[in-house]
Amino acid sequence: MRYRSTLLMLLGICLCTLSSVYGQFYQRVEADFTIKEQLTDSLSNLTFGRAYYDLGQGKLIYRVKFPEREIWGFQDSIFYRKTADTTLVSASDAQAVRTSIFHLVLSGDLDNFGLPDTIFQKADVTREEGQIIEKLAKDSDATLSELDINAEGLVTNV
Repeated sequence: MRYRSTLLMLLGICLCTLSSVYGQFYQRVEADFTIKEQLTDSLSNLTFGRAYYDLGQGKLIYRVKFPEREIWGFQDSIFYRKTADTTLVSASDAQAVRTSIFHLVLSGDLDNFGLPDTIFQKADVTREEGQIIEKLAKDSDATLSELDINAEGLVTNV
């Protein structure tokens, strides 16, 4: 009887420890986003909405509220754009989801925003008007054979 209660107590401690260790691995994130795009003719576009990312499924969804209600979805190498009356499906960069800020945060790869895994290297860092601007250059050692080329011949690793 004493052996049985000791075994149950050890099992309970193990289960509590495992649940607290694995309870800190986040799989999903939800965020509000705003994009202000400065066009060349001194006009600008404003887009805002809500973004959802699921690490396990590798699915990134943007629910755009302004300027027009629509849904943008990325999964694998497919981009979906759904408005009230149409749905557009097109090929996308296979790295789009894996290099998103959401994936980098959840997977713990936020060091240098995932740049070491690309063919780019840091070329110059300057400070202008309180902003730090980092310019990237293509790594001169990278060859086309190191890039992922999909069936349509599009370079997808850039």
